Amino acid sequence: MGALQNEVEVYVTPDGVYRAAIVRRDDGLFCIYRHARSGGSWLEDDNAALLRYDDPNPEEIAQPEIGIYGSVADARNEIRSFLGFLHSVLLKPAKP
Repeated sequence: MGALQNEVEVYVTPDGVYRAAIVRRDDGLFCIYRHARSGGSWLEDDNAALLRYDDPNPEEIAQPEIGIYGSVADARNEIRSFLGFLHSVLLKPAKP
């Protein structure tokens, strides 16, 4: 199963330059993927919450950040600690 189907929450910085996704791993734990956009804004992109990991724009390729989290809340707290993400916008909320 690819990372696209495993995205749980997606956050974008207020300036639209950075995107961070909490992704459920195959083992049930979570990791974070962070992407930067060199042109345009993730906030202007209607599909920012549906980034394809298998065939992205080469400028938007990202590896998972260092860290594995046991819960969405733990990963969410880590995203908020990233530079620029304190007031990030939630584009794709977790399903209840």
